[in-house]
Amino acid sequence: MHKRYLRIETIALSVLNNAEFLKLMRRIIFRIPRKASSSGGEDLPEVQSADMEEISEEVYIDQELVDELEGYLDQMDELTRETTATLTTEELQKLEKQRDTLAGYIISTSLQATYLPIAEKSKAGKEIYIVVKPYQGIGKEPNEQETTLIKNMLGDIESHNLSSQMILLGLDDVAADLKRINDQYEELSAGRDKPKARQRVREKVKELRAAATEVYQEIADRAFAANLLHPTAITEEYVLDINNELLLAEENYNRRKKGEDDKTSEDEKPSEEKPSEEKPSGEKPSEEKPSEEKPSEEKPSEENPSGENPDTETPDTENPSTPPTGETEEPDDRPVVQ
Repeated sequence: MHKRYLRIETIALSVLNNAEFLKLMRRIIFRIPRKASSSGGEDLPEVQSADMEEISEEVYIDQELVDELEGYLDQMDELTRETTATLTTEELQKLEKQRDTLAGYIISTSLQATYLPIAEKSKAGKEIYIVVKPYQGIGKEPNEQETTLIKNMLGDIESHNLSSQMILLGLDDVAADLKRINDQYEELSAGRDKPKARQRVREKVKELRAAATEVYQEIADRAFAANLLHPTAITEEYVLDINNELLLAEENYNRRKKGEDDKTSEDEKPSEEKPSEEKPSGEKPSEEKPSEEKPSEEKPSEENPSGENPDTETPDTENPSTPPTGETEEPDDRPVVQ
C-alpha cells in the first residue's frame, strides 16, 4: 500500500525581512533533535544556547553544518544592528546656525564686558577677548573648517585658565553648549558621508543571507530524506517542527504586510473622502426640489386653461362638422343608445 510521506513546506523566504529571517533560522536550529531530549513542543527562546546536547544521528544533520549556519546568522545579526541614521541637510543647517550664534555670543559678550564700569568684569572681558579675538567671523568659514576653529577656540579658553572669568560673565554654560552642538554637528555631518559604507553593509548582508539559505536548504533536505528513508518518531517530529516554524513565519509576515497595507489605505482616505464632503456644502439637490414641483403644479393649468373637460371640447372645437378619425365610433354609438 502506498504511504504518503511528510514533505517540507515551501514559503517565499525572500519576502521576510532580516529580523524575521534570523528568527526563523534560529528557531529551526533549536528544533533539531538532540540525543538527550527532543525539543518538539517546548517553548523556544529567541536565541539558541551554544551549549546543547549532541545532535541525534537519526536526522543525519552534522554539527559542522549547524555551526556554519549559525556563523552566517551571527554575522548578519551584527551587521543589521548597526545604526544607519543620517542627518538631513535641513537639520545640519539648524545646528550650523546654533553654533554660529553661540560662538559669536562669546566673542561679542567678552568685547562688551571690556567697557563695563565694574572693574572685575571689565578685566575678565579683556582677558577673554584677547584669546577669542582671532576667531572673529568664524561663522563665515567653511563648515569643516569652522568645526575645527570652534574646537581650537574652546581649547584656547581652557588652556589659558579662563574658567573663572567665563563663569563671572555667564559664558561657561554658553561654551558648554557650543562644544556639545559642535561635536554633534561633526558626528552627524560625518554620517552623511557613509552611504557607500552602508551600501557595502547591505550587500554583505545579502551575501550572508543567501549563504545561510543554502545551508538551511541542506538541513531541510536531510531532515526530509531521513524521514523518507528511515522514518522514526524523531524524524517525523522534526519535519513537523520545521513546517510549523515556516508556516508561523509566513503568518507573521502576512500580518505585518496587512498592517502596512491598512496604514497606507488610511493615509489615502482623506483624498478619497473629499468628493463626499463637497456634497453637503453644495445643497443643490435640496434647491432643485421646489423647481421640480413647479412644473407639476402648472401642468393642470396648461392642460385646462379654461377649466373645461378636454374629452368633450376637443372634437367640437377642432372640426364641428367633421369629427376626428379617432372619435368616429362615438357618434355611431350614440344613436344606438337612444
